[in-house]
Amino acid sequence: MSIEIRLPKMGLTMEEARIVTWEKQVGEYVELKEVVATIETDKATLEIESAEQGFLIEQRVKAGDAIAVGGIIGILSANQVSGDAIRSERIRVSPAARRLAGVKGIVLSEVDGTGPDGRIVLRDIIGAPVTIESSGSSTEREAPRDTAFKKPLSAMRKIISERLTYSFREIPQFQVKSSVNLFHVLKIREILVNSVEETAGVRLSVLDFIIQAVGLALRQVPQVNVSFCTDPSGSYILEHQEVNIGLAVSVQEGLVVPVIRDADQLSLVEIAKQRHALVSQAKAGTLSVGEMTGGTFTISSLASFDIAEFTALINPPEAGILAVGMARKVPVVVGDAIEVATMMDLNASFDHRPLDGADGAKFMQLLSQQLQSDRWKLV
Repeated sequence: MSIEIRLPKMGLTMEEARIVTWEKQVGEYVELKEVVATIETDKATLEIESAEQGFLIEQRVKAGDAIAVGGIIGILSANQVSGDAIRSERIRVSPAARRLAGVKGIVLSEVDGTGPDGRIVLRDIIGAPVTIESSGSSTEREAPRDTAFKKPLSAMRKIISERLTYSFREIPQFQVKSSVNLFHVLKIREILVNSVEETAGVRLSVLDFIIQAVGLALRQVPQVNVSFCTDPSGSYILEHQEVNIGLAVSVQEGLVVPVIRDADQLSLVEIAKQRHALVSQAKAGTLSVGEMTGGTFTISSLASFDIAEFTALINPPEAGILAVGMARKVPVVVGDAIEVATMMDLNASFDHRPLDGADGAKFMQLLSQQLQSDRWKLV
């Protein structure tokens, strides 16, 4: 009896995925819930578990190829179909570790995994030695200066390009800029940072204050906490009852946006713990689909790159995104005197279809007031 392995729908927006690697080869026995393949969607790299058991007799989709949700990726047989089918021991490895091993040319069978049940994780590949073989003279090994390589788009890069092209072309976006004095934020952080790290195990950052401030501003200006949607019946505004803030995180394959839910209700410590966990998972490639959906507003920060100011494109169907620059000391006028203050530039982009300039300005006004306030929900 043949059993079809189909690509499951692993998120509301998932329409297709690319097969990254086959974890089981033709002829091998597949246990119930054993991982048979690793796939890449527009949001993450995920593992496909078998809903049945049997011998893998066919791989319908090759590694590197895309397939639509519901499509058949492979075939299992309840019976052994040939004498050379064997039960092989699968190398347990995380998707992020597998990708890095491929880049570095590391043989996974030669790596000792330090994760659960001997699973090879990212730190094992980072610390693994790399053997570089050399042959011939340096002249022979040198590539021509005009050599270029054609690199196909990954599933994630393809979706990013499509969505942001749509954002730039179809959404009438306007920007509102503000500059805030971080005196109170830095003072409170300095007081709390050591105790938070000792009790919660994470380091409190300026971004945590920004997340809380954005959450509070969205609750006070619900006109910004919306999505502009279109279906066969026409266009409409979706007014969100929850404040869920997405964080744009750069990863090796492109960009992912994990979501902190109910951010307007969380304390700084709760936000710091969630931010740390989500960013760590994003870097390791272990975010679930649920952790990357349901956002109502996005924050994008380039402060760690020493960027003072930039403009971010809206992440549709959301109606706004906040671009955060680095904090820097500048002279400011206070009364009749000039003082040195730590300032940060904020630049928000808004969708002009569901809201107007006054809505965006009100949001930025409240955001700036909160970031310059000494009143915060700490724990």
